[in-house]
Amino acid sequence: MAHLNTAHCQLLNELVMARRGHEELEWELVRYKLLYAEAMHQSADAMLSHRISTVFSWRGRPAIPPGQAAHLHAL
Repeated sequence: MAHLNTAHCQLLNELVMARRGHEELEWELVRYKLLYAEAMHQSADAMLSHRISTVFSWRGRPAIPPGQAAHLHAL
C-alpha cells in the first residue's frame, strides 16, 4: 500500500508540474501576443503619420510654405 501511495504522489507531482509548465507557456504566448499587438499599433501609427504628411505635401506642395519654414527654424 505504501508503494501505491508513493506512486500516486509521484503522479500528482508530475501532473502539477506539467500544468505549471503549460501555464508558463500560456503566459509567454500572451506576452508575445501583446508585444506583437504593440508593434502593429506602432506600425499603424507610423503609417498614419506618413499619410498625414503626404496629404499636407500633396501635389508637390511643401508641407510648410517656404517663407514660414525660416520663421519656424528661428523658434
